[in-house]
Amino acid sequence: LGASTLNICTYSGGDYGIQALSKRLNQDYLYLSSSFDYEEIDQQRTLLCERLGISVSEGEKEACEEALAALKGLLQDIEIVIDYVGITRPLSLARLLLDHGFHVTQVYLDTIFTEEKKDFDYLQAHYPHLTLLPTIHSHMRVYQNKDPDVLAIGPKAAYFRKTPHFVNMIENGGLWGYKGILGLCELMKEAYLEEKDPAAIVPRK
Repeated sequence: LGASTLNICTYSGGDYGIQALSKRLNQDYLYLSSSFDYEEIDQQRTLLCERLGISVSEGEKEACEEALAALKGLLQDIEIVIDYVGITRPLSLARLLLDHGFHVTQVYLDTIFTEEKKDFDYLQAHYPHLTLLPTIHSHMRVYQNKDPDVLAIGPKAAYFRKTPHFVNMIENGGLWGYKGILGLCELMKEAYLEEKDPAAIVPRK
């Protein structure tokens, strides 16, 4: 870290700490949010490439569209639920999936960060059926339904819905940008085809 010329943060919870580190070590700093919005990804990639002095790669947006279409063909109308522990921008992901025809019904989160306000307003206007649920409210202790026909993204969503079909991920698992979307499509496909034991995995989280 001491020899770095550029520090990059992709998680809002680490933003303050990395800014402080960069200032203390007199290093360049860049915050690149883990968004699933194509326009935001393009803006951030352009900024990063300019900072690094490299060219922006092409064709990844089209690859994402193909991957999402193939995944929708596989999942059809299976119910999808998302949590903020697995995905740091859960409303951004919900928006991407809903706009591509996926059946997202619930997002588990305890707060709406400023960077998600635009997605929140969009979802409220276009997908009013989407339910936002807290994870720390005492009533959630009894809000658990075993449903094997649900695909969960994140450990808390898997815990509350008691589904064996879930993406076992914490804070995006290192996924970012277009490659992050492609990677998540693969993980969702794997979660749909292969069952996991939430009782054995989730309590560790």
